[in-house]
Amino acid sequence: MHMNTISIPFATTQSFSKLVVDYVAKDSALRPFIQDFPSRLSLENQIQIRKKNPVNREILFQVISDQYKGLKFSDEVSSNIRLLLSQKTFTICTAHQPCIFGGPLYFIYKIAHAIRLAKDCKEYFPDFDFVPVFYMGTEDNDIAEIGSVNVGEHKYQWQTQQTGACGRMNTNDLQPICEALLAMLNENVADEKWLMELLREGYLNHHSLSDATRILVNGLFASHGLVVLDADDKRLKAQFKAVVQDELFNRNSNQLVDKTSSDLATHYKIQAKGREINLFYLVDGIRERIEFSNQRFQVHNTRISFTAEEMQNEIELHPEHFSPNVILRPVYQEMILPNISFIGGGGELAYWLELKAVFDYYQVAFPILVLRNSFLIADQKVGSQLKSLDLEWDDIFLDHEQIVKKLLADNGALLALKPLLENIQQTFTEIEKLGKQLSVNLETSTKAHHAKSNRIIKRIQEKFTAQIKRKEQDMMNRVGQIKGKLFPNNSLQERYDHFIPYYKIYGKSIIDVLVNSQNGLESSFIILREEE
Repeated sequence: MHMNTISIPFATTQSFSKLVVDYVAKDSALRPFIQDFPSRLSLENQIQIRKKNPVNREILFQVISDQYKGLKFSDEVSSNIRLLLSQKTFTICTAHQPCIFGGPLYFIYKIAHAIRLAKDCKEYFPDFDFVPVFYMGTEDNDIAEIGSVNVGEHKYQWQTQQTGACGRMNTNDLQPICEALLAMLNENVADEKWLMELLREGYLNHHSLSDATRILVNGLFASHGLVVLDADDKRLKAQFKAVVQDELFNRNSNQLVDKTSSDLATHYKIQAKGREINLFYLVDGIRERIEFSNQRFQVHNTRISFTAEEMQNEIELHPEHFSPNVILRPVYQEMILPNISFIGGGGELAYWLELKAVFDYYQVAFPILVLRNSFLIADQKVGSQLKSLDLEWDDIFLDHEQIVKKLLADNGALLALKPLLENIQQTFTEIEKLGKQLSVNLETSTKAHHAKSNRIIKRIQEKFTAQIKRKEQDMMNRVGQIKGKLFPNNSLQERYDHFIPYYKIYGKSIIDVLVNSQNGLESSFIILREEE
């Protein structure tokens, strides 16, 4: 498969926040909220910082090894898991909730970006090793967010009564959706048969959603050495006990985030708000926030509560019962991984920028934040349609009417009409001047007629444009087809579409293309254009 890449600045797309655009531009106003902007030098400095902030590699290795037991994985993955034991190995991490069946396309894109940056870092710093890690946010429980998938014309929604951490949920009631996806694939095509087997293994063999996601992601990215981590583990949570205790009894993180958010809010929209206690209580079937009331720690929506002494015992005996929310999860992630860079989308970037003071308070190294690349996949037909309409690739980000306006700008009839209407405008201006010389009343009258003529001129323009649009219906239809294909449901393709339709076209090679087409440190919107 041959694909050409076209990089479009995020600002050109008009689809991203001011914060995203400013971060990519390395606006100095954002510097107080980060460790440093992405660069080879900042990564090199981050390696030295992480050397002084070691993690428990033995426990990390044991947990990951246990999670991979019984799973078929490549030599590249096996090698990278072992490399985590070395003090000269660092990670490049991206994270996401375990969306069913891989969720929207950007789920795949951000993983591919982490893999590419890890490869680039090995070239930059050959004396060290770099392992790409996909950190599954298995403790979240937003079924509405993770439980839907759009494949072609069909939207599938996970119907389940399960509650608690999504990663612990069983995939039994995902069987109808899995069967529908399998029906879209052709067992007589080798790559599609392989994907069918992967989906069956992950989602039909009664795994947890965490296991199913690991099976799917490991299968797709095995040759690139991606390591998948589920941090919902007692051994890892034990390293987080000091933060849990401080959060419950001192409750500092909310004040720190409030101060940073206030500073950020002068220029940007705030992504996440903290709570007095930024922890959930987590057991099977329950993940509810912890609140302090009447001298007791109450678990919201339950009858579970603790005295201060009981809570101290619970932390010591069961650290796995405490789950960080969006404010503390990044701190936990960076405490257990030897990480130098985190790959995230615009929303993630926004809430990470609120957390620098929290990291400093807990003396945890803040990683180099890299905005993930965005992608849009366009086939030959789209390229031919754009060419026939004499449109550029960055024109596709204009809305439908803006594109039509641009296409009609060179229309002969409209070009001929323009000077005629301008002459009318000029004539009325001269009449106004003449009327002013004779009397105030006449000036007022001519101004009123001028205003009326402006309305008539506008109406003439609209009628000419409407008539030309009717005559150019084929062109209008082609614009609609292009926009509909590239922006399904009026959304960015990557935020809506699933990978299966593209996998059916390009097969396994689509993964390699996505990895190889990434810009490691220079984030941009990348159009993958199929060669004609």
